Amino acid sequence: MNGQKERLMVLDMIAEGKITAEEAEELFKAMDATEEPASDSPELVSSLSHLSQLSSLANPPSMTGRSSSKDLIAALKEANIDQVTLSDVQELQAHKLTAEYVREMLALGVEPDGLGEWISLRIHNITPRYVRELRDMGMKSLDVDELVELNIHGVSAKYVSGLHELGLKDFDADQLVELMNNDVSPKYIAELHQAGVKELEVDGKATNATLEIDLGKTKLPAGTHTFSLQAQTTGKYRNNPEGADLAAAQVKEAEKLAAEAAAAARKAGEEFERMAKASSEAESAAQSATASTPISRCFAIGG
Repeated sequence: MNGQKERLMVLDMIAEGKITAEEAEELFKAMDATEEPASDSPELVSSLSHLSQLSSLANPPSMTGRSSSKDLIAALKEANIDQVTLSDVQELQAHKLTAEYVREMLALGVEPDGLGEWISLRIHNITPRYVRELRDMGMKSLDVDELVELNIHGVSAKYVSGLHELGLKDFDADQLVELMNNDVSPKYIAELHQAGVKELEVDGKATNATLEIDLGKTKLPAGTHTFSLQAQTTGKYRNNPEGADLAAAQVKEAEKLAAEAAAAARKAGEEFERMAKASSEAESAAQSATASTPISRCFAIGG
């Protein structure tokens, strides 16, 4: 193994967090003493220059609050990320991703898929506190995309708490984002309630319902106003009952035809086997008759 490969191995060990920059310098000194390169050797200059860039990554000043690259790589391994390059470490630390952050998010049940999602969390300032507060509101199964969307649209734990106080507790992440996009605040909903617009309950077996709004009580100013209704229910939904019934009948007919075809195929197969057996028996009988018949020979004798 030549000196250049050995130096590259040392640099890789620093990137992997296996040794510190100081330990690497000692290794380089030991290599230099063995190889005795010239003072202007390009290999040595290149290696030491690269090492000086790594020094701040392997042992950053404590006043920055960043964990060392070794701790960060170890934390990422706990997140099932085993392959981390030097450029990855540089990018992660540029976005202030620390080992403490990784472990705290993992403890909260957040499991980003790859380095890209970890970086996305930091870019959008998704903090452990934000995740914890949403979990306290019952939102415990949010993935990275949902956390980012909620944060981008300003959905906070306080907003969710306000909805809960009004008895609205079944919204998922997409619905919360839609409410925020339409400026539907807990205060707005509370004002509707005070104006007499209450939650409308409809019997699950009903096919229609009527909502009556007393405009006198709402004290709305003259003009055009828009309101929306949102309903939640469970059950079977068919947009085209006649078409669904026709499709079901066609499926049954197809199944019937398939069964009949299968039965006919079995019958044909059985008939074929019967005929093949009869043919084989006839052939055997013919061969047996030929073998048992005596052969007569006639001779003509002349006088």
